[in-house]
Amino acid sequence: MLDRARAMRPARGFTLVELMVTLAVLSLLLMIGMPNMSLMIKNGQVRGAAESASAGLQFARNEAIRRNASVRFQLTSDITNACTLSSSGTSWVVSLGTAAGRCGETPADPSAEPPTPLTTAWVLQRRSGAEGGTQTTVAGLDGASTPAAATTVVFNGVGRVTGTGNVSTLDFGHASSTCEHAATPGTVRCLRIMVSTGGTIKTCDPKVASTDSRFCGL
Repeated sequence: MLDRARAMRPARGFTLVELMVTLAVLSLLLMIGMPNMSLMIKNGQVRGAAESASAGLQFARNEAIRRNASVRFQLTSDITNACTLSSSGTSWVVSLGTAAGRCGETPADPSAEPPTPLTTAWVLQRRSGAEGGTQTTVAGLDGASTPAAATTVVFNGVGRVTGTGNVSTLDFGHASSTCEHAATPGTVRCLRIMVSTGGTIKTCDPKVASTDSRFCGL
């Protein structure tokens, strides 16, 4: 009889007070954790954009050496045939000819030989800036003593940067936050890619000191 009485007894749940306390604790934890989570997402977006561009630059250089021909990495507004070259473009295209107005071309067969004269952009690889989040920002600058906006890096057959007005630095940030190295207080850990005339490509952190391996110096 005793076991039967126990089986029929309703199970005890949470009291209203216990539930309210639990919800209050969860709300407090969310309030504490949300800013850190938001910052982690922003830093991840910046790093993802920088890593993508670095991979594109390295691919362009490797293709130039493999083909023994000039190959260009270009910042673009998007990857459609309405694209323009833009020093603040978060998309990029690697091609033999200029990608302006031709970013949407079907990428070429790597084993095929381009026509002479080149009648297309001969796109080899491309990436849309929207893939890593729409809030990432990019700024391309040349290597002049007074840097000017730049959109393109051209690598020659030995992997060196050739011509004038090439991108020397690419700065990556976030549209909704300031960079740690540029303002106090800054929030987002912004990154930079540096491209030397010899073809060296380095991703670095503008905030760290010269004693750090991530220092922005080639």
